Amino acid sequence: MTALLRILGVELMARLGRRLPAPAARLVSGLMLVGANLLPVWAVVEGRLGMGDVLLVYWFENVVIWFATTMRILTARRPARRPFLRGPGGRRGDFGGLESTLAAKTWVTGDPALALFFALHFGLFTLVHGVFAAVLAGLSGVRGGLLDWVAAGGAILLSHLLSLGLHWLGGGERGAVSPGWAMAAPYPRMIALHVAVITGFFLLGGPHGRTADDLGVVALLMGLKTALDLLFHLGEHLVHARRTRAGSRPEHGALA
Repeated sequence: MTALLRILGVELMARLGRRLPAPAARLVSGLMLVGANLLPVWAVVEGRLGMGDVLLVYWFENVVIWFATTMRILTARRPARRPFLRGPGGRRGDFGGLESTLAAKTWVTGDPALALFFALHFGLFTLVHGVFAAVLAGLSGVRGGLLDWVAAGGAILLSHLLSLGLHWLGGGERGAVSPGWAMAAPYPRMIALHVAVITGFFLLGGPHGRTADDLGVVALLMGLKTALDLLFHLGEHLVHARRTRAGSRPEHGALA
């Protein structure tokens, strides 16, 4: 997994995050987030993507968040409080032994058991949402080509990897956030965004309404998603920044 993060450029982003002041890092990641969201808006206005494409692009963002959050749970450094995993006498059970072994031999410093739980739980949520999005997209129709899909999906992937590198690994957030906090972070954001997108889809008339042709309304809906996304993004990192200043310093070594 370390090699995968390096191939994806996360280690390079972490080095940049250690050099940038926290406000500058938030500005960079915020601009990237807005750009990643505005690219599909531009594609819709230009007629390159339709509402069906948008629903599938947003589903792909679920997959990216699933991966990034799993990495955060695995690499969090703040000790987790999980008394339900402790055995007699307050000693940690098998999960504690697994964590100690992995921490000693690999870059994993977080909670592999919790990471597995999240991967299964959020993965199931993502699978169900994917089926739902595919049905709606099929009813609405898709119009994007391969280049459009690669550009939209690549921008979303880059946005989340940049946040992972700049803030989590480079900015020291992993030292101030427990695995449990890391696991809980994406749920409010994703629930709010999906409710906004799916509710707006049906308010616009659903698959038989005007969503495929009224580009201005679709772009407005996507703009609302962008605003909510940015609000949750900045709020999350501001909270983590306060916790980082209070209890930790940025680590040296991207994945160590």
